[in-house]
Amino acid sequence: MERLIRKHLALDAMAWLVFGLGMLKMCWVVLGEPVYGYANSYDYVRQSACFGLWQFVEGVPKYAGSYLSTSARLLYDGETLPATCLFSSDNLFPWFASAWHSPGDFLSWAWIAVPKVALLGMLAVLLLARMPAVLRFWSALLFALVFGDMAYLGYVNTLYTDFSVISAGVLAVLAMVSRFAQPGRRDLPTQVILLLALVWLGLSKLQYVFLASFLACFYGMWLCSQRAKPVLVAALFGLALALPAGYLYLNQSSNQLLAGYRVANRVDTVFGAVLPAAPEPERALRILNLPPNCGALSGKTWYSFEGVQEKPCPEIMNATFPRLIRLFLEQPATFFHPLAEGLRQARPLYPTYLANTQGRAGFVEDDHRLVRQTSFTTHLASLPLALFRGLFLAGCAFGLAAAVALFLPRRIESLPSRETLRGLLGLAALGGSLSLYALLSSVFGDGYIEVQKHTVLFGIGLCMQGIAGLAGLCLMGERFRARSRPV
Repeated sequence: MERLIRKHLALDAMAWLVFGLGMLKMCWVVLGEPVYGYANSYDYVRQSACFGLWQFVEGVPKYAGSYLSTSARLLYDGETLPATCLFSSDNLFPWFASAWHSPGDFLSWAWIAVPKVALLGMLAVLLLARMPAVLRFWSALLFALVFGDMAYLGYVNTLYTDFSVISAGVLAVLAMVSRFAQPGRRDLPTQVILLLALVWLGLSKLQYVFLASFLACFYGMWLCSQRAKPVLVAALFGLALALPAGYLYLNQSSNQLLAGYRVANRVDTVFGAVLPAAPEPERALRILNLPPNCGALSGKTWYSFEGVQEKPCPEIMNATFPRLIRLFLEQPATFFHPLAEGLRQARPLYPTYLANTQGRAGFVEDDHRLVRQTSFTTHLASLPLALFRGLFLAGCAFGLAAAVALFLPRRIESLPSRETLRGLLGLAALGGSLSLYALLSSVFGDGYIEVQKHTVLFGIGLCMQGIAGLAGLCLMGERFRARSRPV
């Protein structure tokens, strides 16, 4: 008994040490100088237009993109553009920064970064404190790997909504993992953090609304398998339905803007990714209910017609997702080839087409070399392409198997480390879901446009599965040693 207590105390100390190092690494990068953060590709305007908080880059109009220059500071001039503003849960951070300043003020990025880091750190501490000792260590390691990774830290000092996607996604998964490990324990704080994280994720970015809905349904189904209270299960399924409707309702003043994005995204998906992969293009056009003249656009994207008033193929919205699924079933190459190409273009898992350091033109890797070399994505992206693709396929199979095992708990209950094992199975299943969703929603949501940025959760999902696999091997080794030990 005394030996077990010492082991748990050591694991606790290691968990908090790893978590602390992760927080220190994050603060060192995002709060240091020169400013480290991805440059504005134009998307900053979607938040700037809500509060009048704009990038400030010498010689670059505040409304324009500045791919080659990371802005050193922000300008609050109070000018809002309601027709361009998109509501997001990430609006909390520019709203907070604007609330403390007057028009004409210049702001450092710390006004954006500090609240992000503080909120994330506080919620992570609350979650880790409620976990079993072994699971706390592996969860702290996951936190340190994700939030100490240069690929993801580049989103902190920005007005992109992606850091909210990352933070909320990781917190939601960790909260669910904690509940999977302790199904019989009443844990209101973890449940509340889970619901907050799901709402945060669901309202962060249109691309990830349905991921939050999926996670809510996944947790609701698991609760059903545990014979939980019907009220809680109903609330989760209700939340899954409410998030997409809520996002569209909150952005109803921007419906025309969103409709324009949907048309552009469909053009990029159909003509930029799917149609070029079709073995029978004419038949593919008929399945998608598109006229023959649209076939001439195969291989082009929305940006191929930039500046043209009348966009070609106005029938593009006939190519609905049910029709795309029918095409995938009839001509599987239209599904698998874009997926394989998306995996190729997703590397190195961060947007190399954007500047990332103040005062340096374009993307540079020299600064923070130690942090980059100790980043998970650096080594993941360096794998040979065939191995990288194989790892994704293996992750999908691992995630599916883990999900099945999680929902069939009888075999698990007889094992000595069942708490930790349940949590690890959940981590593997959810990690696989994040990777698959990120890739599918990117390639079949906007073609090959900014795949490195749109697949932001892809590497995180694989990291979750890697940790689950490593922890599982450690459990197996410990069990083998216990059996080998003389009685």
